[in-house]
Amino acid sequence: VISWINIWSGGKKEIYKKACLLFDESNYEEALENFNSILDYEDSKERAKECENQIKIRNLNNTISGGIRHSAAILDGGTSVAVGDEDDNRCNVIKFENMVSIDAGGCFTIGLQKNGKVKVAGTFDDGLKIDTNSRKWEEEKFIDIAAGERFVVGLTENGSVIGDGHKDDGQIDFKS
Repeated sequence: VISWINIWSGGKKEIYKKACLLFDESNYEEALENFNSILDYEDSKERAKECENQIKIRNLNNTISGGIRHSAAILDGGTSVAVGDEDDNRCNVIKFENMVSIDAGGCFTIGLQKNGKVKVAGTFDDGLKIDTNSRKWEEEKFIDIAAGERFVVGLTENGSVIGDGHKDDGQIDFKS
């Protein structure tokens, strides 16, 4: 419980420092409580929002997933690993760090980093590349991702859904 005496006696700086440390330790609930107690100090309001997003991310996401011929997981520390059929580089997740969610699609693996950015290894089964460097993926901050056999979708922090890949059955035609 936060002491209101500390807040009234100029302790906002100390509470802010403590909240930042808690955030860095991924203790988002306690960090949120601290930031919320000093919303008018520095960037506490924005940091509180980031805590809320990180809590959502943790509650929504997968740490292990199975695809058609491969599986992927997030290890302690946020590093990813994928095993199985290595065609199309679907298991090439070596550069996936600071991960909070991972999903194995048909011939690809998609991962969500702590900072809300998306990483992809592999291609759709016909060799079509998943372009996470495109504007629609690069400019957004995501809180959840999912992989289908030949498509991916991502939920942004503002509630929009973005899709990429095959849409022959309308599976990525979100109007958000």
